[in-house]
Amino acid sequence: GHLSSEELQAWKTLRLAPVSDLAAVKWQYKQLAKEHHPDINGGDAGAGERLNEINLAYDLIRKSLQTAAAPTIS
Repeated sequence: GHLSSEELQAWKTLRLAPVSDLAAVKWQYKQLAKEHHPDINGGDAGAGERLNEINLAYDLIRKSLQTAAAPTIS
């Protein structure tokens, strides 16, 4: 399928290739969420913004992968 620019950006945010499966996406999301958590970054305001971007990217990709994996009814 063709990826929208929003989806491509989401993959870049998670530092993954768009061929990754949901398990790889979940693992990478957890790593990045830990890395950018404001508590770990001493309350760095930028960390909270990055964490928010990571959350949004993960949400978009997860929904996209689940939709792609859903059986189609013809």
